[in-house]
Amino acid sequence: LVAGSADPATIAAMQQINAGRPSVCRDTASKTRVSVAAAGDSTAKLLLAKVPAGQFYKPLGGSWTRK
Repeated sequence: LVAGSADPATIAAMQQINAGRPSVCRDTASKTRVSVAAAGDSTAKLLLAKVPAGQFYKPLGGSWTRK
């Protein structure tokens, strides 16, 4: 969440998605024979390209940014 709060179902969904990210990166790395970090970076770039203009995203180690 950029600011404020959300209902428990939304928070649970966010936590579930975030908890699954490392597994997806490991699977992608294994299938493509690259490092887990490289798989994560590549996936992040692909997802960022899909973020619509005006939406917020949070880069690794950064703060919320509007695209």
